[in-house]
Amino acid sequence: MTDKTWEWFGTRHDKITATTRPTTTGYMVTATIPWTVLGIIPAPGTVLQVCPAIHDPDRDPGQPKREWNWQPEGDRVRLGKLKLE
Repeated sequence: MTDKTWEWFGTRHDKITATTRPTTTGYMVTATIPWTVLGIIPAPGTVLQVCPAIHDPDRDPGQPKREWNWQPEGDRVRLGKLKLE
């Protein structure tokens, strides 16, 4: 399996590292993203909008891309929310 990582909407950064591997129940994604790359200062209550996605056409030929939370709303897209505690 080829393991590639993309930062879809931003400038590509060599400071982001990630690995993805299939498991018996889905996928395991491990990532390191410096706060400076995100342009935020972490604090309790900070909300991040994210949508991790897996593209694995070999494992899922009928649905090659799985997304955690990507919901079209008119001309925009609503992403999943992570709240820091």
